[in-house]
Amino acid sequence: MAIAENASSEYEATLKLYQWINASYLLSENTTTLNPDKIFRKEAISPTEEQILLTALLRSLNVPARIVSLFDGGEDCTLRPITEFYTADGWYIVDTRHAFIGTLDEYLSSPYFPKIYQMVSQEHYRIVAQTPKKGYLHEHEDITDDFMTDLDSRIYAILRKRVQPPQLIPPKLDMVLAGLNDEERLYALFLFASAPLRMS
Repeated sequence: MAIAENASSEYEATLKLYQWINASYLLSENTTTLNPDKIFRKEAISPTEEQILLTALLRSLNVPARIVSLFDGGEDCTLRPITEFYTADGWYIVDTRHAFIGTLDEYLSSPYFPKIYQMVSQEHYRIVAQTPKKGYLHEHEDITDDFMTDLDSRIYAILRKRVQPPQLIPPKLDMVLAGLNDEERLYALFLFASAPLRMS
């Protein structure tokens, strides 16, 4: 509570917790535990442990939060973990490995999502939320559709918000996208959304 004191929103509380974690721990590539109590007592934590700790701290503040990762049905369900937390505005994503905090649709429009899309669409991974059970056990809730449904129009909407004035984007972008099939159109949108846009 002391870390997130005076936070005016779930987003601001998350930002304060994220900054505190980065100031309090050394970063390591070695994941040694998935237990947040043990992670809290460590001096150096991995990006996976950082996601778990952030999620646990958010839940301790009664902010709805969960770990989301890629899962292929095997034993490892911690591939590319991110934290998802809920606010009145909807789901937000924290990707500590890439220092990203933003809405779900902003994450879909970031340089970090195309690889996840590729792993889901071509390598048969699923995007799962880890639903806590008693103790430190958890179940996997398949939320792939939350990320993949209507992807091109969601990225397009973020592009429209980023470019000022917004009336510039439809004619130029639509001209580039014209004649592309669905997959080509999506990859073109990934490219535009991942790069800094400067149009005048």
